[in-house]
Amino acid sequence: PLNGLDLDDPLASGAYEELSPLLGRLHAQQQEIGRQREELMRTSELRREFTANVSHELKTPLHTISGSAELLAEGMVRPEDVSVFSGRIYGEAKRMIRLVEDILRLSHLDEGAGDMEWEWVDLYALAEETAESFSLAAKEEGVAFLFAGEPAAVFGIRQLLQGILYNLCDNGVKYNLPGGCVSLEVGEAEGEAFLTVADTGIGIPAEHQERIFERFYRV
Repeated sequence: PLNGLDLDDPLASGAYEELSPLLGRLHAQQQEIGRQREELMRTSELRREFTANVSHELKTPLHTISGSAELLAEGMVRPEDVSVFSGRIYGEAKRMIRLVEDILRLSHLDEGAGDMEWEWVDLYALAEETAESFSLAAKEEGVAFLFAGEPAAVFGIRQLLQGILYNLCDNGVKYNLPGGCVSLEVGEAEGEAFLTVADTGIGIPAEHQERIFERFYRV
């Protein structure tokens, strides 16, 4: 019976009862190995997608910078339009810098961010600052920005919490509709702090929602 064991499916072997604990252990190990293989394949796939997404994000501003710079260098821009093309180059360069900073920040977090300080943070005060910083941008987009709530303390890393707030509010404004609204609320419920950002924008299709935490993934 030992020679006839199917190591890919140990429990189907029907060997001596005394071998049941061994077969159970082999089965559990096979399940774990299968799970690890699936995770490895998924990780490899995510890495490929991450590289493709980052490459795309870098290409777009690079093409704009290159094209505008070429027109300026060839003297094909009217004097009164030079500031427009220069502004475009400057804006796209800033966009690239932010992208590179995001990549470096992600790498830093992957390493554990052990040098970042944990502290008690007033989430309400942080959200209030964020709401104030977005008031002008929201107005320019024709979007109402509402803020409400009460003090709520959380133990965390201030700059990361600030980044979460900024990204959620930025998306709420950027992907909204004219005449729309972004609502930011902070408070406590059943002894737990909560943060809610709701908007009347275009939303994320259901089939993409499970991927919203993947790096640089865009619908």
